[in-house]
Amino acid sequence: MDGKTVPVNFRLIIGVLMFSCCGVSFAQLGGSPEKSALRNIEKHRWQKAEIKLRKTLDKDTLNPSIRYMLSVFYFDADNPAFDLDSAYRYAVTALQDYARAPTRERDRLRRISVDSIALISMRAQIDSAAFEVARRTNTEAAYLEFLSHFPSAMQRDLAAQLRDEVAYQDALNQNTHHAFLQFLNRYPQAKRAPEARAQYDRLLYFTETQDQRLSSFEKFLANYPETPYRKEIYRNIFEISTADGTVESFLTFMTRYPISDQVKKAGQMIFHILAEEDDPQWPGQFLNDSLQNLLALRSTYLVPVLKNNLYGFIDENGREIIPPVFESIHPDYLCGHITDEVLILDNKLVARNGSLIYQGMIEELSELGVGFLKVKTADDVKIIHQAGFIFQENIQDASVLGKSYIAVKKNDAWLLYTLAGRLLDENSWEDISAFGDVIFFTRDKKIYIAPREQLAKSADGNPTPLSEPFDEVKPWSNGLIWGKSGEFEGVLNQSLQRFIGFDKHILTQFFFGATAAVPNGIMLYNWKGKKSTVFEQVKVNGTWAAVKKSRSWFLMEPNLQEIKSKAYDTIRFEGPFVLGVLKDTVYVHFGPNIIATYKRPQKISFIPGKDSTSFLLMESQPQEKSVFDLKGRKLFSAAFDAIEYAGQGIFVVTRKEKKGLLNDRGEILLPAEFDAIGSVKDAVISILKNKRFGAFNIRNKMLIKPQYDRNLLPYTDMLLSTFKEGHYGFLGWDNRPLSAFEFDEIRYWDDSIAMVRKESSWSFYDITARKFTESNLRNITMIKNSPDEKIAIIQKDSNYGVISNRRNVVIPVTFSDVINLGSPEEPLYFTEKHIKEASLFIVIYYDRLGNMLRKEIYDDAADYDKIYCPDN
Repeated sequence: MDGKTVPVNFRLIIGVLMFSCCGVSFAQLGGSPEKSALRNIEKHRWQKAEIKLRKTLDKDTLNPSIRYMLSVFYFDADNPAFDLDSAYRYAVTALQDYARAPTRERDRLRRISVDSIALISMRAQIDSAAFEVARRTNTEAAYLEFLSHFPSAMQRDLAAQLRDEVAYQDALNQNTHHAFLQFLNRYPQAKRAPEARAQYDRLLYFTETQDQRLSSFEKFLANYPETPYRKEIYRNIFEISTADGTVESFLTFMTRYPISDQVKKAGQMIFHILAEEDDPQWPGQFLNDSLQNLLALRSTYLVPVLKNNLYGFIDENGREIIPPVFESIHPDYLCGHITDEVLILDNKLVARNGSLIYQGMIEELSELGVGFLKVKTADDVKIIHQAGFIFQENIQDASVLGKSYIAVKKNDAWLLYTLAGRLLDENSWEDISAFGDVIFFTRDKKIYIAPREQLAKSADGNPTPLSEPFDEVKPWSNGLIWGKSGEFEGVLNQSLQRFIGFDKHILTQFFFGATAAVPNGIMLYNWKGKKSTVFEQVKVNGTWAAVKKSRSWFLMEPNLQEIKSKAYDTIRFEGPFVLGVLKDTVYVHFGPNIIATYKRPQKISFIPGKDSTSFLLMESQPQEKSVFDLKGRKLFSAAFDAIEYAGQGIFVVTRKEKKGLLNDRGEILLPAEFDAIGSVKDAVISILKNKRFGAFNIRNKMLIKPQYDRNLLPYTDMLLSTFKEGHYGFLGWDNRPLSAFEFDEIRYWDDSIAMVRKESSWSFYDITARKFTESNLRNITMIKNSPDEKIAIIQKDSNYGVISNRRNVVIPVTFSDVINLGSPEEPLYFTEKHIKEASLFIVIYYDRLGNMLRKEIYDDAADYDKIYCPDN
């Protein structure tokens, strides 16, 4: 420690310390060299004092008092030769000499107050002075020098602590991981070492990953596997590596980082992405028990139950899926058949398997797709995933784009995020939408587009791959995108490659591709982007295109862009038929490679068919008309005024405003004597004459002449129901009644039994036996009404039950109420039996076959009302 450079204030402090430490008097020293030296020191005769002391020490090197006086000499703050190191050295050597001095010499020294206590006190005062110098300097170097030069100082521990603090502050000022590493290497036991370690880890992490690239995160994790930022690194790797939102990327992450806390999230993402596919292929390595259970529940529905005044849910097989632990449910759930992926229960969002998704007041819930929910609360709108994590809060709106990204509206601006939550583009937009694999961005009336796959690279620090701005874009068939910029129009594919180049033409989409109106005509483009030559005019109909070039018309197959006809004077379309006219000849194109030639007839027209069937009507003479099918076959010729197709090979012809029937061979089925004839339905055609209804069966050619008040409706192939004199009844095709005309309504049950109503009472009527099998039913409510089975809830008097036309009685007619809480295909019956005497409500749940699933007993009407479906 260089005492010559010590500031004046330090010298003042040291001077005070020096005089307090030196207890030697002139009287005690007598005429000794010590007395002479001390007198010279007091009079500031520094050189004389030093020479005298050194000469004495040279004569007697074992001289603790002289060394003591040299320590005093160098410790005097007024001494130009002031030097704490020298003062300390002589104080230490004085102690050493004192320890080696003979007893007689020690006695002499004690008489002049020079003993071990005085010497130790001197050394301590020097230590204190040196420490004060170091503390006033307050640098790491000053404390290191103190600790190095004053090994016995009492202040060493404090000096070490102050040294560590100064060194830590220096590292803070540098604020680099190198600075903190150096601190830790020098002072591993420092009090600030944990903070320095945290700062080192933080700065190292941010320095090494400041480019936010996937490779940087992966490299850092490999180089520093024990980093405290491991969880954050996993999150970044997860967000970047899965930015494309594909199942494959989530699976890859799960395989590469199986111990990451993001693995569960990745599995949930995969599950909900695949769950929206029509025929998903489930990779078994990620389906844990919870997800397998959730997957199994997707094919079922839930029904509420109430036990001990708490709600739970069962499936159609009666298995308890969600235990009864909820105090309230949404009223819509009471009527069962719950297929929602998420339920609102007790101000909680709960998955179908009962796992908690979110807890809090919920005002509105909507599904965005791939497991994401938009939840409106009293405070804000949130995006929550069904896995239970909050994706975004305080939003205005959101939408899932192409199952790969999420567009989020905040502060009146749209932003684009990955499914894992990483912001892809810092820009804000007026709108973000998707078409196939292309994302549209709108701002300032301009539209920018980007491929979905390329956008994923933005998560890894790459610029957003936006196109040049468009004034307008529009989705086309086959995933194509029409765009317009200024006067230029063009078409791009999903990879944003030019399908039709941008030019000053007007593009119109057609089934084969597009037409392009150019200044000198029209060109055709097929779906491969191949363009035709320029035509003067183009007509498009069905699968054909008619093109005009050099004043002649040609029939063209636009997909192949091949001419399929000779040159015609004109071409016209009649439905799917193409008529090419050349001079006095008509060439009829019935289909590919089917062409018939006719001398120009008087008239050719199109007869609309049914079920993609069409016909061509050709009139060669005023009363002679011929009908052709799509293959160009002549079906028949006949004389009529007009013709319509009734279906199943039957035609309705009109002669002198009367209707008749012909088959497709031209045979007369009914003469033209009816006022109206309907279309074929179930092989039966209704006919009308003089405001009376009849029917004709095209299979057995049987006719029931018009004599009834309403249409005759087929009940079976052999039976009809019709209306006469104010009531319905059954009729055979021989026109003989099979029942009295006494019913107000008839419904089909099976081929032999019908549901019939007389006034307000329903019955089941055996048509063959002409008797009632069950009567006086107050109501019949159909649950399932399909050709394979009919199921109905019936009410007789005050009791309810369930019957089937295949299994007869499903649930006996003994209950106070029966409600179907399931679907028509998979019913689940809620039945209730009220025992008034005991004020009991017994609720029994039955499956579709009538097997009991569950029973609950309520002794209070209020409790029963809590589980009753009010929409029954």
